[in-house]
Amino acid sequence: MGNLAEPRMITGFEEFFNKCWWVAYGERCKVGKWWVKLGGDMAGKRKYVSEFSVGITSEGWLMITPDQLHADGKMREEHQIISDSCHIYMICKRPKATCSPGTPTLEDGYLSGSIISRVSGEEVLSEYCFPFEFEEEECEIKVAPYPHRKIYTINSDGEEVRFWPSDIIALHTGSKIYFELEVLYVGQAYAEGKRTAIDRLKSHSTLQKILAETMYDYPDDQVFIVMVQYDNYFLTSSFSGRDKEAIAGEEDNLRLKSIISNPLSLKEIICLSEAALIRYFQPKYNEIYKNNFPSLNQKVLSVCFGLDFSGLSVEIELCDSPFELYSDGIKARHHHTAAFNLVDESERLGFFTFSNGVDIPKTMDGTISMKK
Repeated sequence: MGNLAEPRMITGFEEFFNKCWWVAYGERCKVGKWWVKLGGDMAGKRKYVSEFSVGITSEGWLMITPDQLHADGKMREEHQIISDSCHIYMICKRPKATCSPGTPTLEDGYLSGSIISRVSGEEVLSEYCFPFEFEEEECEIKVAPYPHRKIYTINSDGEEVRFWPSDIIALHTGSKIYFELEVLYVGQAYAEGKRTAIDRLKSHSTLQKILAETMYDYPDDQVFIVMVQYDNYFLTSSFSGRDKEAIAGEEDNLRLKSIISNPLSLKEIICLSEAALIRYFQPKYNEIYKNNFPSLNQKVLSVCFGLDFSGLSVEIELCDSPFELYSDGIKARHHHTAAFNLVDESERLGFFTFSNGVDIPKTMDGTISMKK
């Protein structure tokens, strides 16, 4: 894990960076508005001609309900592969969805009905509609008894054949309240690669606490678990020769060689991802890293300091889905980037801080500075 591809030059952005070049290492470098937002030269108080940042991006993900942790069912093979690779998890909540007790309507190949939720104590009614056909043995569709958490089909003997949970049906309403997930806790499970997120969550005291408090304080909400795969990273580098005092030549080259020949381990990738996401979302139930990441004395950053990275970014996106994550301090968005400067900015420019050598340096919006 962490092996890097040959350096790949990003071109076409010279109009933004003038004489400053950007290089990406790895296969998943993302370049776009996020990177060029501030523009301008990177000159001034640089330590080296070249500066490097670690970029970690999310890959596969799964979302389950807590009761599924102990279910007897078996995952599909493609889901099991992702589950086995997920070492980061987020405990989230959103409004609980229940089916209206009235029988759904089947017309012209579409099943329609209502989903009921409560937001801030007020009832919210949303209409759903999706393609539906009875299978050979099915003869009727019903809503489950109170609390009406599913609809299901039965055969002529009254036996259940198929069912659709209200949480899934709610997604067919298009209502935004079912796609926004509040992040309550971020955690990790690794144990040298032998433990997955599901393994950890089966006996997780914080999950039990969140479930109990949500039931008491937020009875109209439901808890979900989002498991995320982080298994690789890329390097981003900036180059600028305008600062004549910056270290260049062989010393700078040896530093690059050291970075490439000492890739981050999977454990380091996971630990950095966890710490960054906690600091970014600042979830209600996290304590460690919530207010003091990044800091000079944190062991999780020792690999970054040892290789002299001046920046770290961790991205999360629930790919190919409409879900958005948010917390008290972070607005709901489909894609999030947690960016950090990993240097003492009174002595040296952080990776996400830019200067033309004359004006006050500018830092990219949302970048979190290191605590001394």
